[in-house]
Amino acid sequence: TLDYYVSLAEELVKAGTHILAIKDMAGVLKPQASSMLVGALRKHFPDVPLHIHTHDTSGAGVASMLACAAAGADIVDVAVDAMSGMTSQPSMGAMVACTRGTEHDTGLKQERKGFSPVPPRAAQASLQMGSGPLPSGLGVAVGERMPPSCFKQL
Repeated sequence: TLDYYVSLAEELVKAGTHILAIKDMAGVLKPQASSMLVGALRKHFPDVPLHIHTHDTSGAGVASMLACAAAGADIVDVAVDAMSGMTSQPSMGAMVACTRGTEHDTGLKQERKGFSPVPPRAAQASLQMGSGPLPSGLGVAVGERMPPSCFKQL
């Protein structure tokens, strides 16, 4: 129950923890439940940072992390678009797009060609080493409504 988690967090804070981390390793945390949990923890521990980690196994990761942010989470884990979704974390590009213009706006910019948080020099260095940023349509889909690869299939 919610009281159980608040009580457990209270024990951790009394023991001297500096941050409360919620780890949803199975990716089953849903938006309404995450809002209730983070809201209760924020109410009881207004000065303790809240860090939320989830996986996108259920497909609700972005919605859950948006709900956590709205309820007062300080940190939500996300993954770069090409590495996000399914058993990974929710999409950073989707989070950036969904929070644009809100109080949770990240300030990160997404370009029409897709979203890459990798600085150009780092990307260039990784290409010289034989690897590089993985392409993904997620950032494009959020901004364009349809990834370019879908046009080929029409």
